Amino acid sequence: MGKRGNADAVHANGNAGMKTAVSAAPPPGQVLPAPLVQGFGTIWRVRAFLVLQIVIFLSMVSIHFGLLIAGYRQRSAGTTELVIAAVLVAGLLLTWTPPPWNRRSATAAQSFGIVGVLVGVLTIAVGIGPRTVLDLTLNAALLLTLIVGLAITLPKPMSLFMTPWYDDVWPLDKPVNG
Repeated sequence: MGKRGNADAVHANGNAGMKTAVSAAPPPGQVLPAPLVQGFGTIWRVRAFLVLQIVIFLSMVSIHFGLLIAGYRQRSAGTTELVIAAVLVAGLLLTWTPPPWNRRSATAAQSFGIVGVLVGVLTIAVGIGPRTVLDLTLNAALLLTLIVGLAITLPKPMSLFMTPWYDDVWPLDKPVNG
């Protein structure tokens, strides 16, 4: 105890009356972010891809309803794309729910979009859907953005021997903490 009963007062030997805590430094080149900041970048990238996918789908909707470019009107394709865009908007809005539901909703929405685009490509291949270069190009671009967005949304697999804090370190290289 220091003067006047203050437990935090510095004693003559330099002690502050508190125990010292030592923490292990992260492996070289690896920064351990705070829990609130840890997933910040990833979920915003997922949201950015969802917005990009929604914009592409809405441009395809406007093309197939004859609003953006004349001569490519096909109401059935536009209706299907509008439904998929609505599902993507719902998935985007649900990314603000607490984990793990934010990733699950984005995964479900993008998976639904991939299935929808593949059905559209199948109808083009069979001859039911429009067979224009514009439709094929937009479907290919959309499929690519959906697949990349889904790859970013899905969490990377973790080995049984690795923890989230040392996922790039061999298990035997982990520091031993008492």
